[in-house]
Parts: sequence; structure tokens; C-alpha cells
Amino acid sequence: MYFNRLLLLLIPLVLVWVFRVFLMTRNAERYPDRSPVRVRGRVSSQPYQYKSKQIMEVGMILVYTTPFPQYSYGDFVDLSGSLRREVTGFGKPKMSLMYPTIRVVDKEEFGGGFGLISLQAWLSRLRSRIHQNFSSFLPEPQASLLSGVVLGAKGRIPDDFLTALRRTGTIHVVVASGYNVTMVAGLLSALFLRFLSRRLAIPCVIVGIALYAMLAGADSPIIRASIMGSLAFIAQYFGRQYLAVWGLVAASLLMLVVSPFALFDVGFELSVAATAGILLVSPAILGLLGRVRWFGYIAEELAVTLGAQLAVLPILLIYFRQASWLSWLVNLLTVPLIPFLMVLGGVVAVTSLVWQELAFVGALLSWVPLTVFVSVVSWFDRLPFGVFQISALSWWWAIGYYLVLGYLVWRQSQKGRLTREDRRFVS
Repeated sequence: MYFNRLLLLLIPLVLVWVFRVFLMTRNAERYPDRSPVRVRGRVSSQPYQYKSKQIMEVGMILVYTTPFPQYSYGDFVDLSGSLRREVTGFGKPKMSLMYPTIRVVDKEEFGGGFGLISLQAWLSRLRSRIHQNFSSFLPEPQASLLSGVVLGAKGRIPDDFLTALRRTGTIHVVVASGYNVTMVAGLLSALFLRFLSRRLAIPCVIVGIALYAMLAGADSPIIRASIMGSLAFIAQYFGRQYLAVWGLVAASLLMLVVSPFALFDVGFELSVAATAGILLVSPAILGLLGRVRWFGYIAEELAVTLGAQLAVLPILLIYFRQASWLSWLVNLLTVPLIPFLMVLGGVVAVTSLVWQELAFVGALLSWVPLTVFVSVVSWFDRLPFGVFQISALSWWWAIGYYLVLGYLVWRQSQKGRLTREDRRFVS
């Protein structure tokens, strides 16, 4: 019965997604390649600097412009330029404007702009202010690393350290996702339950999760984690059982309904694959590691790391054509530092807005784990044999890989090696 109800919910979402893809593809075909256009819209992603360019999104259009003047999320702009349109893999239309004429338009001229857009624009400015406070207390790359851990702001990390994070398989620590939502939800639950009944506290926690997701940049991983976390609290509210795997499926489909071509976004793919690996592959690995006594207390951490790494391996090879042999070891050494950095970073972020001296003390305390993290990642990045590279990889290989991986996990469960506790294993 439970499974049938889920299908009744998920099938309409799939149909809506297909319809949305059709409409957006047809709309993109209205604009020929290199056609002159004038577009009015709002900046729908946090602009970031890459080399000598400032990159931002205005609706479906990717805009490349000069580093200055700097634009902000939520700005209303009038764009004029030559539109570049191309079709990427799987038929996804890609539209871009290279160095268009940009005019910032006030809200009254645009015809509105209050409400949710203004709230997220305010949170974006708050995010930038917190990062500036981190930078005033800490050197680089420690300041940007702390900003990435707490707020998912990896766009400000120095290029050399960002490359080291990618090469060692630790880039996920500067992407706000499930762990951030878990800590925020736990803190908010403890706070609200002290003053409110459970039925009043749960809606407040869900609102808090949504606000944090917007503060953290509203990228695919944090949106996915926020939806899954909210679904878990909704299930508690109505006294229903929550299955994390179905929560992942529902969250992914909801994201695709809102943004249909997110399916072809590497951030979305990595987030979903890593979460699926933790939920499905990690319990199977834990069942095997648990039988080897000397793994001891690190068995669970190692199972989580290996499960996520095995799940994202084909995606890394297809998009980046490289992966780290030692990513599991680097993660095993660095991930235990994340809880301390989240707590210290959160304290510094809040206190820096009201009491700079106290925030400076918190920043000094965070400098030690930050420096350890940077040192470990940098050392492994310098190893000549730490990364393997390939020339190209087909999606057909990836499909075969996932089929084999799925079969092995299923076979492990069928042998009865997964206990009831392992089946409910959630990172």
C-alpha cells in the first residue's frame, strides 16, 4: 500500500518533468544562434569570478561579463547582445551572452521584485558579509575553506587549493549539503522544542532549513538535502514512516520539475549519486567491514566514504576525466574535522555580525583544524601517483558500471549479510 501511494505521487512528477523539458526546448528554439536579443530579468544565481570574467545566470541564459561592476543575486537587469545558442549532450539547449550591454533596473521599473526574491537577495548579501568577516579574521585559504564548509561558498577559494580539493576528492566539504542540513536541523529542533510543542516546532524547523538553504546559495546539493530533511520532518509531523531512499527520489523529481535540465548538471548528478551511494552501497560495505575486527570504530566512516566514492566514480571520470586513488584515505583523515569546523564556523558567522572581538576568538580556535585540513589535502595533492586520468569515457560504460554495482549490493542483501540496523543506515 505504501509503495502504491508513492507511485501515485511520483508518476505525475515524472510526467510534469517531461512536459517541462518539451516546453523549455521549444522556447529555446525560438532564438536562432547569434541573433541580437534584448532580455529583461533578474540575476538568478550568485555571480562568481572566474579568471578575468564575472559569470551569472539570468533565467536560462548564462551571462559572461567583466569583473566590474559586480552584480548580486536578485539584481534586475536589462541585457542587450548577441545570443549564442547550442545544443549540448542529451539535447539540452544552452544559451549564453558574451559581454552584453547590462543596465541595472530598479524594482519599480521592472514591475515588482519583492517577496521571496528580495529575501534571497538579502540573504545573498548577508552571505557575502559573513565571508568578508571570515577573511578579516583568517588568512587564505583557511578563510575561504571555512566559508565553504559553513555556507558552501566555494567560488572564493584560491584556484590552487580548489584544484587540490578536486584532485583529492574532498571538494564536497565546501559544498553545503546533507551534513550541513543535519546539523542545522538538529540545532533548530533542540532550540524550538524548548519553547514550543512538537507540532509547532516542526514547521519552524522546516522554515529554518529553507532559509539556511537560501543563505548557502541554493545550489543543487543543498536544495536536495533540504527537501529530504523537510520530508523527514513532515513525516514526523503526520506520524508516518520516512524512508530515506524514497525521500531522495521525491526530492530529485521535485527539483527536476522546477528546473528540468538540472538532470544534466554535474552538481545535481554528483549530489544524487553520492547520497544514493551512502544510502544503498554503504550499508553493504559496512556489512562486510563489520566482519573484520581490526576495522573497529572506523568501519562506519570508511563505509560511508567508500559508498559515496564508488557511486560518483563514473560521473567524475566522464566530466573531469580523472579521479583520485587515495580519495577514500584523504576523506577518512579530513571528514572528522568537519563537525568542529561547522560548529566553530557557525559561532564565528553569527557573532561576527554583533561582536567582532568574540568572533575573532572563535576564528583563532578554528584556525587549527582548518590548517590541519589544508595541510593534509595539500600533502596528498603533491603525491605524483595520487590521481589517475583517462582520455574519455562513454555513458554506456557508466550504465554498465551502475548495473554491476547494483547487482552486487542486491546480492549482498540477499545473502542476509545486512542486518536490520544496516538496512536503515543513514549518514
